[in-house]
This record gives sequence, structure tokens and C-alpha cells, in this order.
Amino acid sequence: MENDDVRDLIAEEKSRGRRKFDSEERRERRELLKAYRKLLEETTEVQFKEMLRQRGLRDDSPAFQDALAAWRETQNELKSLKSSKQRR
Repeated sequence: MENDDVRDLIAEEKSRGRRKFDSEERRERRELLKAYRKLLEETTEVQFKEMLRQRGLRDDSPAFQDALAAWRETQNELKSLKSSKQRR
């Protein structure tokens, strides 16, 4: 966390006189990405489908199918990354 704060401070200093730098916005984005990563790494397909249903998506809806396809693709990429790290 301390490194993130230092990076934010440096970025703020570099952006002086240019577009306003919002360190709080960056921090919130980082936290959101961490939550997404955790969701992708720690949920099963059954859990992910249930979460989509709880948010009002029907199994036959294009949004449900797109989200599920993206989740499956991400799972395959994560498996590939893990197996390539193990081979090293």
C-alpha cells in the first residue's frame, strides 16, 4: 500500500499544470480491480452463474452468455498462467 501512495504522490507532482490527477479515483479503481481479480480467481462456474442470476440476468440472455464466456476465457488464461509458472 505504501508503494501505491508513493506512486500516487509522484504522479500528482508530475501532473502539476496539466490535467488534474485524482489519486482517490486511482485508489478506488485499484481496489475494484482487486475485487474483480478475487472474484475471477475464487469462484466456481456454478457460483458465478448464481451471482449473475442474483443480479437479474436470465440464463438465456445475451448478457448472461457474454459474461459466462468471458469468465470461462479468463479461467482458461489463469490456468495457462499457473501451468507456465509451474514449469519454470
